[in-house]
Amino acid sequence: MDRFTAYRTFVAVVSEGSLIKAAGQLNLTSSAVSKQLSQLEHELGVCLISRTTRSLVVTDEGLEFYRDCQKLLKA
Repeated sequence: MDRFTAYRTFVAVVSEGSLIKAAGQLNLTSSAVSKQLSQLEHELGVCLISRTTRSLVVTDEGLEFYRDCQKLLKA
């Protein structure tokens, strides 16, 4: 998995507050976005977003990583 793609996907999910909205923004399916997010979390060894069928909650680690990704992607 390309890390920058995964970072963009993660930032889109957090910014949009929804896997479905992020998928629409990125022209992907929601399952593809979910898979990228899960792979990223696995590679980092940390839960970035707590997900249920009805909500997303960014963890403390996820919020810190989100800020780092925003800076990296703007550079």
